[in-house]
Amino acid sequence: MKVIDTKEQKLFNRIEMNVVIDYKLSRIPSRSEIKEMIAKENNTDPFFITIEKIRSRYGDNEIRVEAYIYKDKDTLKKFQKIKKKEQPKVENK
Repeated sequence: MKVIDTKEQKLFNRIEMNVVIDYKLSRIPSRSEIKEMIAKENNTDPFFITIEKIRSRYGDNEIRVEAYIYKDKDTLKKFQKIKKKEQPKVENK
């Protein structure tokens, strides 16, 4: 994974990243795998990362990803719709 561009958006309380991921001879990584890679690189929780775009060219072994990393849960809820699958599970006592 190679970071191409990083911008900090203070108004939206997030970091915008453009990343290139090389996946030689294997399949294209899923959105959750991409979130894990970006989270590991930036020492954040994958819950705060949203993938905006994934682009690839036919025959090319790399994908370009545009991702947003939010600082906290409140701003994430404010600007992004959280899918039911991605919501953290609540255990009943």
